[in-house]
Amino acid sequence: MALRRLSTTTLSPGGVAWLLLVASCGGDPAPAAGPDQMLDRSDAVVRYRIGGLDGPGPAFGERLLAAFDGAGLLHILDGTNHRTLVLDRSGGVIRSYGRQGRGPGELSSPAGFAVTRDGRQVVSDPGNGSLVTVDAEGTFAGSARVEEDAGFPTGRLVAMGDEVLAAPDPDVFSTAAVGDSLAWRLRAYDLGGPESRVWAEAWRAPEPPGTGEDLTLGGRTMRVRVAGLTHLRSFWPRPLLASVGNLVAVVDSTT
Repeated sequence: MALRRLSTTTLSPGGVAWLLLVASCGGDPAPAAGPDQMLDRSDAVVRYRIGGLDGPGPAFGERLLAAFDGAGLLHILDGTNHRTLVLDRSGGVIRSYGRQGRGPGELSSPAGFAVTRDGRQVVSDPGNGSLVTVDAEGTFAGSARVEEDAGFPTGRLVAMGDEVLAAPDPDVFSTAAVGDSLAWRLRAYDLGGPESRVWAEAWRAPEPPGTGEDLTLGGRTMRVRVAGLTHLRSFWPRPLLASVGNLVAVVDSTT
């Protein structure tokens, strides 16, 4: 299997460039397989620990997403407890945002998270059908509804100017929009309104017939698949997003 660069595009002067990568089984010869290398943990240094029922820090739920901002502060989405937290470099809580509910300052079913370099947070909340923006001071800065037929952004999101990028998550919510069954369509969602656009497409493995069940949440019907229950699959190839500086990379696996 070879990894090939398809394209590198600069969207605007000083703006965001994106790099699209796919794994291919043709073309360049595959490198020879080498022996597995085990990671040596003896040199690992624990900077700080957070969470735990008996520790001094906050107790977290099971649904966690995390990201660092440009200042090195750790931002955490604690979906179970309907909140976000910001921690300093020693693990101390600087501030928190959110509680359960459907109004400003409240989150219903947070399921996606992005953090900008300047410390703003974007939380996708399917329960409220919206994308919530929290400013760098921890104050509600606005929300935008997501259009009904565009799917819904979940998981680790990538902030890109006035948009966030999202890859469908096949293990929890099949967030693909109408007509997306033959490819994973990675979408950019506008933080100022309900608009979205297809930002890139990635290869999608065919699903077995009858996969998933309909779930209605916040007035929106989605196809939901619980891994290992509706059908067995040892590996589910999915597109991955990552960002470094002004570069956004997409990787999809075809094996």
